[in-house]
Amino acid sequence: MVRSCSILILKASLAWLDTAFIEVELRMDAGPVSSAAEDIEAGVGKSTTGKAPTGRNLMRSLPLAAPAWLRSADEPMKLVLRTLATVPAARMTFFTYVVLLHAWVLFILQQMALHPSSS
Repeated sequence: MVRSCSILILKASLAWLDTAFIEVELRMDAGPVSSAAEDIEAGVGKSTTGKAPTGRNLMRSLPLAAPAWLRSADEPMKLVLRTLATVPAARMTFFTYVVLLHAWVLFILQQMALHPSSS
């Protein structure tokens, strides 16, 4: 029973790999993207003016159906993401902060586990 289950799992994974390779081959055989088409994998559409999209054009906003408070709360997040995407020093500072914050929380949790309060 275990052997037949493992064989079925192996066959399913091999079938998935075959379809993944076929998709890659089809993408490679498709040829270049036409100049007016969107480059979906990059997430950027090519403009008809010949200029690369910049600034606000690269970042999608929430749909108009979303509540106004949610759309207005999204603006500062877009600014932070734009800054992190364009300024390497800000990106390194941010991720250093995140790593140090995680290390500090793990340290505090370990101290709490080793020395539980007597209350």
